[in-house]
Amino acid sequence: MFAAYQYNSYAVHFIDGKIYGTYWKISSTKYIDVDTQGKIKQMLNDIDLVASNYNPNSELSKINRLNISETIQISKELNLLIEASEHINYQTNGLFNITLGIQTSKMGFGPNIDSSLIEINNKLMRELYDLEDFLLTKNYLFHFDLSAIAKGYAVDEISALLLENGYTDFVLDIGGELAVQGKKHNEQWTIAIQDPNSEQQQPIYVINSHAPYYLATSGEYRNYYYDEAGQLITHTIDPRTNKSIKGSNLSVTIKNDHSAMFADAYATALNIMDIDEGLKFANANNLQVMYISKDNNYFSNNWND
Repeated sequence: MFAAYQYNSYAVHFIDGKIYGTYWKISSTKYIDVDTQGKIKQMLNDIDLVASNYNPNSELSKINRLNISETIQISKELNLLIEASEHINYQTNGLFNITLGIQTSKMGFGPNIDSSLIEINNKLMRELYDLEDFLLTKNYLFHFDLSAIAKGYAVDEISALLLENGYTDFVLDIGGELAVQGKKHNEQWTIAIQDPNSEQQQPIYVINSHAPYYLATSGEYRNYYYDEAGQLITHTIDPRTNKSIKGSNLSVTIKNDHSAMFADAYATALNIMDIDEGLKFANANNLQVMYISKDNNYFSNNWND
């Protein structure tokens, strides 16, 4: 009995799976019961049916198939994601843009689409559609792509679900976007930022902060290819050029005290910025950011452990 108690006092329980073309996993000091596991999996699938541009039955895919002037009623979940994206789009002067789905698909980082579709250039994101009272009307032919915010949203929702069901000490990871809650028994959870130059999951920086906090990382060091002309094609598009970014950043990590969704979106926007521009933006907007440069140096501001 004593041995079993000692084991349970120090054990960490794990559950995991696949979703959104990536993994999810939860480390918890308390066993997550079967009923709660079912709720988690159902919520992950429900979010997929809202925000996936790969799932043909999702709300997002249905919107992407609309013609000009067609209107559709959207859910409160999708409305929240779009409105949050609009806020960050405005705040970043257009660098965070969820209406580049045609571009990302043509570059090979989205679902297969009709090759005759034309990318929309030189338009503000909010010009492309009208959204009021959960009714969305397309003004131009474009595709939404929520891949830079949806995983963070899922982290927020699953984290809230776990807390509501009595789980207070856990780390939730969906494809590298994290929620860190409570403690690992009597210690802080230890979270490492990966060294982008290492193929062996080596850490370049270790966080030992007081929870709760949320982390999101954006980078080009895994998701890229070279085209037939030998040009590097990365998965993040700079809306100013409509081309892959080619900066000096290997990765950008955002630490947020309240939301993985906002951390996720800000990480993408600041990945488009160069380091000086990004640090200036982070200072002005009270963001905690860490850049890792191609020469393996890291730069941060407002970062606290």
